[in-house]
Amino acid sequence: MKCRVTYNGRRSFPSLAVHKQDRIAFFSKSNRLISIEIGDVMGYTTLQPDFFTYVGQIRTVYPTREYLSRVRGQNVLVKWIRKNKLRTGDEVELDVVVPFKQFRLRRI
Repeated sequence: MKCRVTYNGRRSFPSLAVHKQDRIAFFSKSNRLISIEIGDVMGYTTLQPDFFTYVGQIRTVYPTREYLSRVRGQNVLVKWIRKNKLRTGDEVELDVVVPFKQFRLRRI
């Protein structure tokens, strides 16, 4: 599925916007903890409650599940977007590896 780079919040951290039809087809409200492979790192994120109803953004991806409960940590998603010099509106591919659970992020 194609996603686009957008920005989230007052700190202007990059995030991924997921189209509504893809949210319905590939994500589950009952399984908000998902894993995303970014390069050679497997990262984890918990989808926000409004992901399914309002703002379909993936905002953070951390390299271990322990980081999910902390404010600080290395956001692998932000690092990858900046490393690849992606800008607002650029499209990336989020491949489904295991439906509703595991995905792989790559440049188009």
